[in-house]
Order: sequence, then C-alpha cells, then structure tokens
Amino acid sequence: MSTDDFSDAMIVVGAGLSGGSCALTILESGKRVILVEKEKKLGGNSVRASSGINASETHHQKQQNIPDTNALFQHDTAYSMYKDINAKATPLVKTLVNNSADGVAWLEKHNLSLPVLSQCGGHSAARTHRPTSGAAGGYITLGLLRHVRKYEKTGQCKVIKQAKMTKLLRDMTNKVVGIEYENLKSGQKESVRAQGVVIATGGFCYNMAMLEQYSPHNSKLSTTNGPWANGEGMLLAREVGAKLVDMECVQVHPTGFVDPKEPDAREKILAAECLRAAGALLINERGYRFVNELGHRDDVTAAEKGQKGKVRLVLNPVAVAEVEPHVKMYTNFFKVLKKYN
Repeated sequence: MSTDDFSDAMIVVGAGLSGGSCALTILESGKRVILVEKEKKLGGNSVRASSGINASETHHQKQQNIPDTNALFQHDTAYSMYKDINAKATPLVKTLVNNSADGVAWLEKHNLSLPVLSQCGGHSAARTHRPTSGAAGGYITLGLLRHVRKYEKTGQCKVIKQAKMTKLLRDMTNKVVGIEYENLKSGQKESVRAQGVVIATGGFCYNMAMLEQYSPHNSKLSTTNGPWANGEGMLLAREVGAKLVDMECVQVHPTGFVDPKEPDAREKILAAECLRAAGALLINERGYRFVNELGHRDDVTAAEKGQKGKVRLVLNPVAVAEVEPHVKMYTNFFKVLKKYN
C-alpha cells in the first residue's frame, strides 16, 4: 500500500476507545490519520467494558440531584489507591477527575448520550454514566469510531485492519515516524510512514508470559481480555527506548461469568460492575453473603478467594429492572444468567 499522500499524517495504532478517541481528536483538529488495527473488527477490549464512564460534577448529576464533587471523586480514587482515608490525590488523578465532566460533554457532543447513573464499587456517589440502551463500552467506542470512519470518505483518514505491528520505524534523528506490520490477510510485511506514531494498543492480560513476568500472582487467573491483548505495543516501544512503568499494576475484576459449556476456558465473560451497583449479591455455596459487593475491587476479590466452592451472583426483580438491558444480554445472548421463579 502506498502512503506517500499521507506523509503528513499521524499513525494511531489500536482502534479501541483510546485509539478511536485519539484519532478523532486529531482529525477534528484538521490533521490526517492512519488508523491501524490488528483485528478484523474495530473496538478491542473497550467494547467489553459495559458499566460506564466515571465523571463528577456533570450536568446529568445536577439534573438528577446527585451530590458529587471533583474533590469527592479525587478522595475516592486516592483512597482506593493507597487504602489510606487521608491519602492525597496525585497530579494525574486530579487531571483525570477535573476533566471528567468535560469528557462526558465531549462524548455527548458526538451524539453519545449517557444519562443513566449508577454508584459502582469504591465510589461515594452515583457517577458512572451509561446509555439507556445498556452496555456502555460498545456504545461509546463504536460510536466514536463511526465518526472516525466518516473521515475516510473525505480522504482525511485511512483505516488499515488485520495489520499486526511488528516494528517501530525511526528516522535519522531517532524519531519514531512509522511502523512495520504483518498483513494478516496476505502474510506479507508492509510498512507505513508519517509524522509520528501514537501507540494505543491496550494491555497484556491475555499474555501469560508477560503476566508471569510482571504480575506472577495473577498469572494463573482467568481473564476477560480478548486474545488480542498481548502487549505487543508495549514491547515494541521498549525496543526503541521507551521505559515501561507500573507494569505490575494489574487489576482483577471481581466478577466474571463461567460459561457452563466451557467451564475451564481461560477467557471468561465479564459480569459488569453495574450489576452489583444495582443490588446484585454475591452468595457463597452455603447461601451467605460474605463481602460488601460495592467495596474496592481488590477487597472483593480477596474475599472471593477466601470462599470454598462456587460463588453465585443473585439479582432480585428490582435489580433486574435497573439493569434490564444487561440482564437480557447475559440471559439471551451469552446464556450465562438464569431466571428462577
């Protein structure tokens, strides 16, 4: 593929929420983009994150009379990080929180409405925003990517799918200006060059070797990551001098459904946090609750590890009504949730 006419573009590798947001931001600034994705479909792991996006001091909260502040959101985040009620928010946390309402506003400017609020684990207020249709990840990620693809028609954007990045290319000054990739349809090596490269290739939690290296205590656990989450972007960045940080910070989600047809499969179906936010209970094999379902995720997972036998997720009719689109998805599509009368 010739990309001579795109030498002034930016290359964005990875078409999940991070890559899609980045690509759209660049495009809306008037610049051009080459969006490169390893899979046949765009979206990555982001489409699996269904509970919503966290934000404080949003117009939805104000309209629904939900008392929340940036200071409270910062406090909750710092507390979950350090397990110290007096912990102070880091500069990065402050940036995240103080821009969170603008993030929701930016999404809604692109016709992605997020009016449904829930109070998920570790939060002191209902600040997790999702659409009325249910799963937020696919709604947000694919919605933004539809806007990105509109720029293909005007010649401002190129999307290359089934392209597995194998090398970062540098110019004479050592600046990264392109990528080499394997065309997964033809098996051939190809390359593209432009003004620079944004790596938005996601995490590595499907890669057991990397888990054993960076987070060995989690390496034998199941994962809700797809088989594409192998950390190649991180490793290739390291090859050209990037420093990898916080690689040991792997979070374990407390709830994933076990498919009865494949109980031993390593990949599990994410049981969204909003189910517990709606009132779902975690019940052990003796029929008892054993944890605050809305505690910090590491506390909930630690409590689960202390149980013998199976742990079940139970929703009463009130909880079902609050997350009905999710319940229908798990019941009818994934077939991992059953109704009992």
